[in-house]
Amino acid sequence: MNTKKWLKASMVALLLGSWSLPTVATANVVKAEDLDVSCSGGCVDVWQVDCKDKATTFVAAKVKDPTVGNDAFVVTTIGYKGPTELIGQADQEFSPFETTNYSLAAWIKRPGNTHAATSAMVKILSVFNALPPSYNVEFSCRDFSFAEVGNPTVTLLQDQ
Repeated sequence: MNTKKWLKASMVALLLGSWSLPTVATANVVKAEDLDVSCSGGCVDVWQVDCKDKATTFVAAKVKDPTVGNDAFVVTTIGYKGPTELIGQADQEFSPFETTNYSLAAWIKRPGNTHAATSAMVKILSVFNALPPSYNVEFSCRDFSFAEVGNPTVTLLQDQ
């Protein structure tokens, strides 16, 4: 096979092969929101995160200041299932100050190696209550190996 034919055959094989490659799906939800500053002791937003995928082991949330402002945010997760049963543990992380980088993920983990549909409450509060206290929060559902599974359903329960 001459070089020209070989290159042409290789290009066709590459193009056809790339169409069948799996694509990496992101399974996260990003929400943009503002906090009020008129609350006594600081304002708090509370989100409900529902991961319906049965492979869910972790529910994660991370927060950031979308502008390089002078505010930082705290993200706290608390796992639950049903009206009274707590699952896993609570976790808390801080967003970096004066950057647009996300905080580390605050997450809850189901007990042991279990996996099932899982819900969590996520609390966001401003550290300095700078004006305007706008934030972005990213929610994700993850399996035991921390790979993303299914998009979470998120609901803002308390908007302060």
